[in-house]
Amino acid sequence: MKVLWLCNIMLPAVAEYLNMEASNKEGWISGLLSVVMDRQEENGIELAVAFPAAEELRLQVPVGKGTLACYGFVGRYPSAPHRYDPSLEGQLRSITEDFHPDLVHCFGTEYPHTLAMCRVFPHKDRLLLGIQGVCSDIAKAYFASMPQSAIHRVTLRDFLRRDSLLAQQKKFEKRGEMEIEAIKLAGNVTGRTDWDLHYTRKWNPKAVYYPMNETLRSNFYSGSWEESECEPHSIFLSQGDYPLKGLHYMLLALPKIREKYPDVKVYVAGNNLTRAGSLKQRLKLSAYGKYLRKLIKNYQLESCVCFLGRLDAEAMKKQYLNSSLFVCCSSIENSPNSLGEAMLLGMPCVSADVGGIPSIFTDKEDGILYPGYGITKKEFNNACNSNITAGTELEKIVNNLVEAIFEMWSDPAKIRDYCKNARNHAKKSHDREANYQKMMEIYASVISGAAGENKAPEELTQPLLLFVSNYINHHQIPFCNALYEQLGGRYLFIQTEPMEEERKRMGWQDGEKLPYVRYYYEEPEQCKAWIDAAAVVLFGGTDEESYIKPRLEAGKPVIRYHERLYKQGQWKAISPRGLIQKYKDHTKYRKQNVYMLCAGAYVPSDFHIVRAYPGRMLRWGYFPETRHYDVDRLMNGKKPAHILWAARFIDWKHPELPLKAARYLKDNGCNFHLDMVGGGELEGNVKKMLEEYGLSDCVSLLGYRTPAEVRTLMEGAEIFLLTSDRQEGWGAVVNEAMNSGCAVVADHMAGAVPFLIRHGENGFIYRDGDEKELFHILQKLLMDRDLCRRTGEAAYRTITEEWNSETAALRLLGLCVREGFLREEYVLAASDRVSFEAQQNPVSGPGSPAPVIPERKMYDALRRERR
Repeated sequence: MKVLWLCNIMLPAVAEYLNMEASNKEGWISGLLSVVMDRQEENGIELAVAFPAAEELRLQVPVGKGTLACYGFVGRYPSAPHRYDPSLEGQLRSITEDFHPDLVHCFGTEYPHTLAMCRVFPHKDRLLLGIQGVCSDIAKAYFASMPQSAIHRVTLRDFLRRDSLLAQQKKFEKRGEMEIEAIKLAGNVTGRTDWDLHYTRKWNPKAVYYPMNETLRSNFYSGSWEESECEPHSIFLSQGDYPLKGLHYMLLALPKIREKYPDVKVYVAGNNLTRAGSLKQRLKLSAYGKYLRKLIKNYQLESCVCFLGRLDAEAMKKQYLNSSLFVCCSSIENSPNSLGEAMLLGMPCVSADVGGIPSIFTDKEDGILYPGYGITKKEFNNACNSNITAGTELEKIVNNLVEAIFEMWSDPAKIRDYCKNARNHAKKSHDREANYQKMMEIYASVISGAAGENKAPEELTQPLLLFVSNYINHHQIPFCNALYEQLGGRYLFIQTEPMEEERKRMGWQDGEKLPYVRYYYEEPEQCKAWIDAAAVVLFGGTDEESYIKPRLEAGKPVIRYHERLYKQGQWKAISPRGLIQKYKDHTKYRKQNVYMLCAGAYVPSDFHIVRAYPGRMLRWGYFPETRHYDVDRLMNGKKPAHILWAARFIDWKHPELPLKAARYLKDNGCNFHLDMVGGGELEGNVKKMLEEYGLSDCVSLLGYRTPAEVRTLMEGAEIFLLTSDRQEGWGAVVNEAMNSGCAVVADHMAGAVPFLIRHGENGFIYRDGDEKELFHILQKLLMDRDLCRRTGEAAYRTITEEWNSETAALRLLGLCVREGFLREEYVLAASDRVSFEAQQNPVSGPGSPAPVIPERKMYDALRRERR
């Protein structure tokens, strides 16, 4: 196998051979080079590398146990990376004709030589591009909320070099144009994050996307951060050379940080843009340098900001280990290696939640993510000129940064957990052997596919699984994320209608920034094609059958996802018109490749009435975010005798029941406090009852809260109360409350309750309409805190060990493999065959057979189960 690497620098091994100064950039490529060369006998790769040079070069360089073919080409990079040089095409064509590569691997999509290679190399299906950043997005986020006065400033240095901030941004725009064309030309792309996958799919849906993590510089794989060895309250930034890196955010945050931590100090690696000790240095100041210098002077930060200059790998490592916190405050990043290095050393990390960072760094597990610079769809084309970015957003981001640092430094025990988790995460993501093996697999796949040998079916380049629903929401996103990951990005969610404004006001997250979401109402023909071509379609959440009718008529695999049919009562099944419609939609296909995922324990009974899906109904539900806690700390942090209720104030949610229960508990001498979250049409009635019952001292009405705020309230509550009746198809708050360690007390007719709660073990169930039973259960829990705690701990285990999005995704894919809808090699989890095979025939939890229990017998069945 002959492989040509196209790089943006002369690799150090080549520079040293030529007695030239070696670059410190892209150290991970050098690490990869040494592995490939040392294992040539094993991998069979004949490797060549092409790179920019002062003059054209062709030579053989000894590297490791082999010889590396080296080609230097002449171009405007790195002096003018935004300018396309047509002469590159002839040079690169000559290189490929000389070496005759089976595969060309381009490291970085944003360079003129990458586009030139994509234009001249005739075999597009053997072009593999590695995404490093996304320049079009970088251009939009380049100014990072700076004020307009700073953005438009031009210093003498900027004028002479034609390198003002606006000019710098324009350069990224031009690089972005080249990058988009290159990706459109290539047949294969590697990336690491949801962010870069989103743009790959957008610009070239036909390209095969291969997830591949990066290997870091070798010296970061040894050594670890120790709190006792670092300088207290010292912050390290890996660079601040241009606005995108967000150094100004940190300088603006420092005054507030210094109020609480007077000894705080910030160390910045890279060029010192603020140096002005001599006339020459002052004349060389850039606009960004002057802006930084002004902030330092105005806030008197001279004593607490230290610029370190350029550091080699070993010096960088030393600074990581000497600092008490690493901060990435960039306005946009894909997967910054500096953050990976800090994680690999196991140091505390705080990062802006931007770009691809959430794909490599998990909030509240590896460290803290704070809301950073954001670009919405409406702002996408004019973000840099938006008034929001110039004013209020700057202040908001700075405050978010301050709060994140305060949160990190306020809890030493949490820091230890974060450091351990980050190190373990990074060891997995940046595992040198795993990444090397992954690259070998990708090379083999690209070459075999291009040659027509063992070529994967067409469905491999199409989305393998589609989820068609009315709209995506925060209850579905974790499950969708898990499917997206397990299928290596070959997953789409097709949204059929816009989300209601009321849901958005309640804090429901939409799919605007999710790479796998497409909108049927924006591109109907393309969505129809995807629905028809997908191996499997998951369908639910919308009553419009036209989306799925052609697949059903063609006998193609469909997995339906449904709440109950008869929320108003099963007596409605007597309607002849209704039965005819149910036959057309469901019963007609009872013997085809159609399964029913029952989002609620009463769904099987409803569909049994219409004789649909016999033996093909499975337990299912909704799978909101699963959080992992230190259980003892979670339970110890709960407020004694604290009850939480959260829902809309509408009739079938029964907001009157918590107040009736509170009056009973108060009359019987119980000490407690009840928080009610929500609002709606019955809010006036609730306030009137609160006053009439005299409960203002023990009941608080908190109004609407965001989903994140509700989760925080759950974490502090001992008891969660769900009073919804049969119209509650599922009730995702039950999942969330159990995950938060609450002892849940719930109406037995809510759909989630029989599937999730084992009465008296991980929660409590009262008969629908039996107020006295509800009151007595609450009284019992308030009188026995140990019972409350045991129940909450069991509830937490139920969610984290079984009823979660990761388990659900694996079991759904297990069903698809078992039934022959998907080939096992398409599922990433199939690499762990024992674990994956266990998910194909579960006996409990999501994906297990759903029993048909008549609703009139459900309560007795649940109680018998616990005897």
